[in-house]
This record gives sequence, structure tokens and C-alpha cells, in this order.
Amino acid sequence: MYSLDEFIRGAASAMKGIFPAVAHASFCLLNSTRNCVNMYTFLGDGSRKPPRINVAVAPGTLIYHVLHNCQPVFISNVAAFPGPYADVQFMRFVLSLRSVACLPLVVAGSRVLGVLRLGFEEQWNWTEQEKVRRRGAWATYGEVEATAERKRNRGSLTAVPKQCRGQRAVM
Repeated sequence: MYSLDEFIRGAASAMKGIFPAVAHASFCLLNSTRNCVNMYTFLGDGSRKPPRINVAVAPGTLIYHVLHNCQPVFISNVAAFPGPYADVQFMRFVLSLRSVACLPLVVAGSRVLGVLRLGFEEQWNWTEQEKVRRRGAWATYGEVEATAERKRNRGSLTAVPKQCRGQRAVM
């Protein structure tokens, strides 16, 4: 049995296999009060110190948008992205990322655990077919991560928005 920390440390090689061009990756996992995420950066800037930070989930952030709508967001060009999201601007100006994908982590169609945030240094234009393929490739990995997080929180997470209900680990 893996601990959450062991799992997160081992996630980098799996990310590189699923998303070969990824330069930054973070698990943004909801805490038990569901008003903050514990952000575990395991690829790119921030992966060394601190490996985990606590961030408020608030309107005006892409993480909030993904959690609220339970749908992935693929941004091919962050410089041209019209949304006012502060975290997108952080990824653009501080992390120097040009493309971003945020995928909701949904377990058994009934619980959102958080968001997988991926960043790319090069502009990445996802096709619809690629978006579907990447979601499917991530679903199995996300279910393993979700099991570790459930055990860590001992089932304290509440139900997801109704938009997520009935979906099987959709990313």
C-alpha cells in the first residue's frame, strides 16, 4: 500500500508517459472543508520547495471553475486566453507556461477530489480526439490517486456538483 506522498512522488514518470511534453504538474486536492486545495507540485517549478502548499478555492480561479463545472479545461495559448483567472496568469508569468490543461479528479461518479493541473512550455493545440484520449488515459490513474486520497481523508469528502454525477472518473 502506498502513502499519498509516495504516490505523488511516483506520479512524475507516469505523467511523462501520458503527457510527454508536460513541464509542470500539480495535484490540487480538496481538503476536508472543501474550501481549499492542498497543491502537490510534482513536476517543474515548485516541485522541490515547498512540495505542498494550501490554496483557497475561490471564484476567479481556474481551479474553482473546473471544480464547479466538473469539466476539463484545455488552454492552448494562455497569452490569448480571455478568462480573468489569477492562477492562469500565475502559470503564464511566473511559471512561463504557454499551454495549460486542468482535469477534474472524479471518483466513482460521486466525489470530486480535486484537479490535476498540467502546464506546457510550448503552445499545445489539442484536437477533440486527443482531449478524449488524454481523459481516458488519465481516468485509471486518477482512480488510483483518488483511492489514496479517500483513505487519507477517511471518507470526509462530500458529494460533487450534480454535473459530475453519473460520470465515471471523467477527466
